Amino acid sequence: MQKLYLTIVILMSTHQKDPWTRFLEKYNKLRKEGRQLSKTYFSQLIVRAIRSAYKSNHRRLFVLAGTDYLKCVKKAAEIIEKMIKIRDLENINILYVGYEPKELPEKMHADSLEKDLKKLPVRFERIPFALSTIAMGRTYDIVVIDFTRDVPPNDIGRLVETVRGGGLIIFIVPPIHKWAELKTAFHRYITTIPWKLEDVPGRFIKRIIKKLFEHDGIYVIDLDENIVIKSSKESEKLKAPERKKFEIPKDIRLPKIIYRMALTQDQINALKALEFLLNRPKEGITRTVILTADRGRGKSAAVGLFLGSLAKIYAGRGAFGRFVIIVTAPTEYNVYTLFEFAEKALKALGENPKVYRKPLEIRGRGYVIAYVPPADAPKIARREKAEIIAVDEAAGIPVPILMKLLRSAPRVVYSSTIHGYEGAGRGFSVRFLKNIKEREDIEFIHTELEEPIRYAPNDPIERWLFDTLLLDAEPVKLNEEDIQDVESLNVKLEKADLDEWLLGSKEDLLRQFIGIYVFAHYRNEPKDLAIMADAPHYEAYALRTTSGKIVTALLVAKEGGLPKSVIMEVYKDKSAEPSGHLIPIAIEKHFRSITFPQLMGYRIVRIATHPDIMRRGLGSKALEWLAKIAIEKGMAWIGAGFGASEELLRFWLKNRFVPIHVSPMRHRVSGEYTTIVIKPLRKDLESLIREYYREFRIRFVEWLRYVHYDMEPRLARLLLKGGYIWERVEKPFHYEPRLTEIQKKRIVAYHLGILSYELVSDAIQELVKAYFIDEDPSKPDLDETSELLLICRVLQARTWSQTFDLLELDISKKKATKLFGAAINTLYKYFVKARERAEEAEKLGVKEIEITEEWREGKVTEIEEDYERAV
Repeated sequence: MQKLYLTIVILMSTHQKDPWTRFLEKYNKLRKEGRQLSKTYFSQLIVRAIRSAYKSNHRRLFVLAGTDYLKCVKKAAEIIEKMIKIRDLENINILYVGYEPKELPEKMHADSLEKDLKKLPVRFERIPFALSTIAMGRTYDIVVIDFTRDVPPNDIGRLVETVRGGGLIIFIVPPIHKWAELKTAFHRYITTIPWKLEDVPGRFIKRIIKKLFEHDGIYVIDLDENIVIKSSKESEKLKAPERKKFEIPKDIRLPKIIYRMALTQDQINALKALEFLLNRPKEGITRTVILTADRGRGKSAAVGLFLGSLAKIYAGRGAFGRFVIIVTAPTEYNVYTLFEFAEKALKALGENPKVYRKPLEIRGRGYVIAYVPPADAPKIARREKAEIIAVDEAAGIPVPILMKLLRSAPRVVYSSTIHGYEGAGRGFSVRFLKNIKEREDIEFIHTELEEPIRYAPNDPIERWLFDTLLLDAEPVKLNEEDIQDVESLNVKLEKADLDEWLLGSKEDLLRQFIGIYVFAHYRNEPKDLAIMADAPHYEAYALRTTSGKIVTALLVAKEGGLPKSVIMEVYKDKSAEPSGHLIPIAIEKHFRSITFPQLMGYRIVRIATHPDIMRRGLGSKALEWLAKIAIEKGMAWIGAGFGASEELLRFWLKNRFVPIHVSPMRHRVSGEYTTIVIKPLRKDLESLIREYYREFRIRFVEWLRYVHYDMEPRLARLLLKGGYIWERVEKPFHYEPRLTEIQKKRIVAYHLGILSYELVSDAIQELVKAYFIDEDPSKPDLDETSELLLICRVLQARTWSQTFDLLELDISKKKATKLFGAAINTLYKYFVKARERAEEAEKLGVKEIEITEEWREGKVTEIEEDYERAV
């Protein structure tokens, strides 16, 4: 039968061909040169792949492409059956994953595969992509991934890495040219009005396809035309790699049975390092062990074995008659492996612990091992007097929380993936480890694990995965010329050509860009790369030196420009909110505005600077360039939403962005409040943004007493004081304290020392609210310490002891109370007495009334009432 080849008609212009067109030309050439897939050749191909995978203890990947998906599934069954026969396997684990295996068409695919394998010794499991996290920590011989409807980025890494050495990964996909144009559920998720699904460029899937043709260990078979488009060069003379022989040290302190559960020398070395934590350190000293590795090196298992042993050894010796171990990680599923091996260790040591799933805990007589979300871990560890805290996937947790954990228990374990697909962040290895080394009150050991557990080193599928998802991306090394450019800010912001970056000849720029992100942000996922590649409203910009090296990476999303009909629907019904318009929708919701969402602007999704040259003004320079570009494109505003820390908020305020909203709840991982800031780019928009900032302050001073009671006072002060970007306000807003005559008299009595603060707090609160809301340029300007005291004591209703613990002031309590009393005195004089005189003068038609009232210095009491708010 004559071969039928796809004819791709390409309308060429005088311009250079785009990267995907160039790839398709190579692909078509491979198709023409592809070998016919006879039954004999297919058998030989499979046998060679299976044997080489087994001998090398590596994985192999089969891509079965075609319009007849059931035919693809049949071929997958043949491959599995051949593997079982060649290796004489029993009870092999097979995982099938698709968009929704309980619904058509994936149900039909999974049913067909399970039926074909019914007589074989297999354990067949099927899950949807949405539940791929439950596969983490498990090991499979074969994973079949059905990409006919969806290609979710985060799930690719999770699923591929569950396959052991000698195992197979099978992709079921549409014909390659159709797969490249497939519009998936993920694409629907990232598309927002006014863009349509057709606007999605599909770069991420195209990148996956391109990389499949660049790596060994991968076979691509076209089942529509029965040809092998790509096969892997497999050597028949492979020798099975010898796993490094490992040796248990003689001077161990953990039971030997625990060491025998290790699978590599690296794990044994990790257990030996963890013995450093068996003894409590001296008072005022924290001991920590840091384990770092790439994905799949067994670090979580080693920590689990150690914690289980520790619980057994020290059972009953804790503060409350139980040895408390707190475990934290970005998500609960991150610690499944740790808990599994902690349970195994306890059982190996003769325990029969109770394991709970909700909440995730292991309990036994005299010990408890419990998972706690990162933001809550420091507080709960201190409350429960935990003896040790274990932090898994520490790179996915912000550095400030990692540092708080050091002060929350005498012993801390940090385990982290350096290059990985689940929230990797190099900020851990740069900023956190640097801080640890500089601290004199910390004793630490750092151990790295290199040998993979599931498969041998240099696995080709791992190389493909790392390359495709850029898991090992690093910032470029800078030379003296680059540093000089940075010092003189001789840099330029350029828009990224994402086609060339992701698919063409400029991938080195993409690696530099992503490498900067990974160092700067605590949590990075493959999903971030896919959104950048395919979201039609996203744009990427890079600040580059004269040599072309990237020093600052900037990702922005176009938001707003919503039709009035859509805005009116959202105004009436929260469920009508379109995705992808974070700032316009937030303003519509909280300020009830139907005007602002019609204006187009840039939301800065991420901004990051090369780790070697931070704090040199590059971020501010990038924002300056971006504002010019935005104005040229007719944008009305630029803004950002981020987890607010004092340092980060100062950066945005310095660049004249105005805070307009703070989320009512902390992020469960970072522990930060999401904050929205905005900068008007048009003169006519300034008064509107000023109004929003005023309304924000009016709301925020009330929220500080209950919604944001636990917010850091210095952060609250920046939010209240940092939004005045205007040199002159034509009509400043005046806030009149709502005080009765008796309340005013009670404030005077407080100043004279007759009444305590607690008995006058209702009236004083009005004065403090007036101070932070009123826009009169003539109002008094208190010093920073006084403002912090007012926020803590009045707006957040904290006790003096809480205030001192939180602010860590370098002044005595007597000095603080004097400052506090003086501040109340100043506010009373201005907002009550001065305004009363001004009002009286206006009535009498005179310019000013002479002050006759004597205001003598009183004595502010330091005594706190019994009914004061407790911790």
